Amino acid sequence: MALATAHDHRFQPLDGVAVHRVFHYVRGHGRVARATRRLGLGPVLNALRFIAAIPRLLALARRADVIHTQGWEYAPLGVIALAALRLARAPIVQTSHNTFERGRSLDRSHAWLARLTAHTIVHTQADLARVPSAAEGRVSVIPHGEYGALAREGGEADREASRAELGIAPDAAVTLLFGQLRPDKGLGDTLDAVARVPGLRLLVAGEERGALAAAGARLADLRLAGRVTVREGFLEMDEAAKLFAAADTVVLPYTVASQSGV
Repeated sequence: MALATAHDHRFQPLDGVAVHRVFHYVRGHGRVARATRRLGLGPVLNALRFIAAIPRLLALARRADVIHTQGWEYAPLGVIALAALRLARAPIVQTSHNTFERGRSLDRSHAWLARLTAHTIVHTQADLARVPSAAEGRVSVIPHGEYGALAREGGEADREASRAELGIAPDAAVTLLFGQLRPDKGLGDTLDAVARVPGLRLLVAGEERGALAAAGARLADLRLAGRVTVREGFLEMDEAAKLFAAADTVVLPYTVASQSGV
């Protein structure tokens, strides 16, 4: 099996899997990368880098019996990639992790993705009604994988020690919003709700994808003073373990969703 992934992937070695560092993205870690993202050019540069990687992706695909894609960051780029991969003449199976759009509609692109693949996999029965008609008769439901093995890489975290590190009292009620911080994840709704519950503490953790910026005014609400802790950025599993150990509950206030890895 060959896995085509990013140059800075975190995939652990596994027998029988050859990992190929095909995609090189701007992540915002270096000085130039951070400047690029501040100027709003990160998506454009990453799109160009993605297109530049397609010839190498095609070279790998020519040796494959079956090609499996795990969704695309931006559907129109996926159409370009699949059109190229069809040249490999191997059947293509796509897993559609979400069957809805965040932001503007890209229905035409998703219809083309369905036409270019031999089969589509979704994670819930409800998703079947949302797949493009072009995929009709070629769709299967496979539930989302279980992340326990990944979570256990963080080890055991002590509740009291984790709370002390976060500056949270042992007897406080704490809820956690965890994962990529996108506007559709409901951070604003969560802040409004927490503001109405005196004494409730909120932990917010994950990579900023627009939610923190959109919730700036709410975060400044005096009713939330001293009650919201934000850990922005990608978190290692041991860091995530401390947050979950410190929390009593996890909140999943998505404005739209079909399933959630979190």
